[in-house]
Amino acid sequence: MSAELDDGLVLGIDGGGTRSRVRIERADGSVVSTEFGGGVNPNSGSDPYRSLTDVFSRALDKITEGDRARIRAGVAGLAGFLSGPDAMTQATVDAWRSVGLPGTPTVCSDLVVGYWSALAQPGVEVPADGVILVAGTGAVAATIRGIAVDRIIDGYGYILGDRGAGAWLGMAVARAALDSATDRGPATVLEGLVLDGVSPHDWIGNFYKQPPNRVAALSMHLDTAQARDDEVAGQIVAQAIDELVQSVHAAAGNDATNIVLTGSIAAGDNPIGNGLREKLRGQGFNIMGLDGVEGAVELAKRKMTGQWPMN
Repeated sequence: MSAELDDGLVLGIDGGGTRSRVRIERADGSVVSTEFGGGVNPNSGSDPYRSLTDVFSRALDKITEGDRARIRAGVAGLAGFLSGPDAMTQATVDAWRSVGLPGTPTVCSDLVVGYWSALAQPGVEVPADGVILVAGTGAVAATIRGIAVDRIIDGYGYILGDRGAGAWLGMAVARAALDSATDRGPATVLEGLVLDGVSPHDWIGNFYKQPPNRVAALSMHLDTAQARDDEVAGQIVAQAIDELVQSVHAAAGNDATNIVLTGSIAAGDNPIGNGLREKLRGQGFNIMGLDGVEGAVELAKRKMTGQWPMN
């Protein structure tokens, strides 16, 4: 690596439906700046240009003008890229330039940076082809070929699919609370946690005004309900785990034993993520991966040094 590259910085972006993360690192892996911002997926009600401009600005506020000029490469992995690659690329480039960053970032799917996050784990050899499951606000499983997304399972959006993820969970929680309140379904403590004294009619009117990320926030009530041994909450969690496992198997087929898990649900410390990982390990899967921003940074370093897969 040349002295110029040794002195260079890279910027990685992992943009999801609920939040985005930016990290600026030196070539040696030391972190210069980290910042969090809003979601970037327009399918979840986000404005990618505005969210990226905001989070770029706040990350750059933490470094000097000299360090800005030393940023040699950027990689952005964004939710919503696959359904609108041109629009998402343009929004990222426009945001990048609006804050005065040099060069042009590489923009790809958040599935790609999520898969390559495994590179950031010491001693981990990442195959060029593999399987990833992302489950946060939305859920999608896919096979990755280099930096291309091949087979995609689910990821239909919160109305048709994204089964097992945040918005799907939020709707399941809402439905259970309403069923309990109207005696259509079994009683559950979710009723009080969700409705909080508001009539079902009034609550529903407000619910339909909410974007998917606000719907997903209802899933947080599951932890409280499970702590109270609520049977309905336990059934929702079990179904979510089964849905995510089914997506993994559809993507992996009979061949893959390695899988990367990312996203606040799949990789987080929560009943669904913990149960999902336990079940997959019991089925012989080797679980890899870190936060997607780790993959974005690692790919930006490879781009900076002219190494595969981002040259």
